[in-house]
Amino acid sequence: MDLMGFDSKFKGRFGRPPRLYVKALALKEVCKASLRYAEGLCRMYLGVRIPKSTLHYWEVRHGDIVEEVLRALFRLLSLMDYDYSVVDSTKLTDWLKGLHELFIDVRVRSGDALSPVHAQLTSSEVEFVEGIPSGSGIMLGDGAFDAKPVLNAIASREYIPMARRGSVDLAT
Repeated sequence: MDLMGFDSKFKGRFGRPPRLYVKALALKEVCKASLRYAEGLCRMYLGVRIPKSTLHYWEVRHGDIVEEVLRALFRLLSLMDYDYSVVDSTKLTDWLKGLHELFIDVRVRSGDALSPVHAQLTSSEVEFVEGIPSGSGIMLGDGAFDAKPVLNAIASREYIPMARRGSVDLAT
């Protein structure tokens, strides 16, 4: 589907539909991934291999289009009806026993419907929270999010932060 003639503006200049490259770069930006990692994301989620050199070309030459798409996407996410948001993280190990931390922001609607709005592999709660789209209402988090810089970043995104104090000692 060619909405509003987007692909026809670039007709004959590229091997694949230009909207595919815009989707790939939007996926890269939402996941806050490097170009090398974005190449794997494209293969996994879009079903095609797009070399990092091609992604770099589109990022440099047509980055304004991707920015507009992301702006519209985040605007739509901020308009979505939900009751509250939850942020959480979990640590994962890879095959080489390297430790990675996955952060996720989920919006919860009545009836237990979950809508993930932001996910990122990082080691910093502050860096993750700065990428969350603006919203409203309460945002729940565990003890990992109970730090002044994290709570201030959540509040700057127009949420009411509620984090559990400290960590839980299961031995007592």
